[in-house]
Amino acid sequence: AQNLWQAVTSGSDPTMPQAEPSQLLGAVIRYAQATRQDGDRFVPSMRKWLENRQYTQWLQSVPKRTEWGGVTRQWLQQHAISLVPNGSWTDSVEQTFWAHVKTGEEPETVAQRLVTEINERHQA
Repeated sequence: AQNLWQAVTSGSDPTMPQAEPSQLLGAVIRYAQATRQDGDRFVPSMRKWLENRQYTQWLQSVPKRTEWGGVTRQWLQQHAISLVPNGSWTDSVEQTFWAHVKTGEEPETVAQRLVTEINERHQA
């Protein structure tokens, strides 16, 4: 198991999908929590779990960096997300933002319009 862990975290074995040590540890913890709920029945050893590449199903996907036309996650946080009530900047709102920006509207204008709409809705 130790050699397989090393192979996964170092990328030394091209046949094993690579993961950062923290990602792999997170996968182990998520898997352990899920199997504990099932009474730990039929749980493979760590060696088998790594060898069979089952860990890949438990890795969290790395969030994609949102960046287009100079608009980054930090820009969105500063110009929109931080200006609306917590949780009101949803995936749907963000998709709307990107749809307008990618059709040529100015990001500042779109962000301000969406912020105004969200805040007005929350005050009503």
